[in-house]
Amino acid sequence: MLKDLYLFLAAERFPAAAWDEIMDGFGGCEKPPLDPLRHAQDHVAVYDPIVLRRQGEILATAYGWLQPITWYNRLDHRGEAHWRLDLHAHGDLGSIWLIHALAYHALTLLEGCTINQNIGRPEITQPDAWFAACNSTFHRALAALVPAGLAREHGDMLF
Repeated sequence: MLKDLYLFLAAERFPAAAWDEIMDGFGGCEKPPLDPLRHAQDHVAVYDPIVLRRQGEILATAYGWLQPITWYNRLDHRGEAHWRLDLHAHGDLGSIWLIHALAYHALTLLEGCTINQNIGRPEITQPDAWFAACNSTFHRALAALVPAGLAREHGDMLF
């Protein structure tokens, strides 16, 4: 299971309202001021933590940051991307589930979004393909995800 996901967005302006709406659906997040010793100067937002709440109980946290892709750091194979949104899990199963769920909603709601899981793995641009990949990835963890309300007993993730 991946603990790091990278989302690339083609929108020229970052869709902040739509992204905030996605995160609010999972319990919200805090956006602390940037710490110049901790983050590169080109990061424009830090999400720390992104919180998943169910019935008032915190189930998982994750963190991430947003940076513009400028002409000097544009990747050849992502010529249309203007934003990079990194999502990082703390390592526990709930946190890993959370970043995968956020990525699913981003694919569904943010036009021109692609997910890059790792170097050497194909990008995913379709929500159905990501959902299928997540169902396959998390299949072995169903015993822990079902009681937490994060998956159905037959194996589908509850995003």
